[in-house]
Amino acid sequence: MNALRVLVSVALGLMFVWAGVSKLAQGKEWSIASTPFSTGRTFIDAAVKWALPWCEVALGALLIAQVALVVTGVVACVLLGGFTVRIIQLLRRGERPACRCFGAVSRAPLSMNHVWRNVVFLILSVLVVVAA
Repeated sequence: MNALRVLVSVALGLMFVWAGVSKLAQGKEWSIASTPFSTGRTFIDAAVKWALPWCEVALGALLIAQVALVVTGVVACVLLGGFTVRIIQLLRRGERPACRCFGAVSRAPLSMNHVWRNVVFLILSVLVVVAA
């Protein structure tokens, strides 16, 4: 179980680091306004634009380093669950903004593929908690 825990938490951690770093690498070009998570409120969107990449990098680093795996696994579950619920809401309304989950790498419009991808990540985050 120890090897599985390490493998799963490192894989999940790398995904979060990649997501955060890819947003940071875009600098001013990465904008939450064009993503599924825009609130339409300038102040809140600006705060999310600044905080989200750094939170993803920090969470990923903690998962890779095997720090507080129950807590980091639960945080990953909550974050991924929130992202997934939002994507489903938008798809049900017929809205398909660009994903931008991984910065410039992911510009495809939202689809059920994004939901299924997140479900896989959610399963990994549950495994992190269970295996911790």
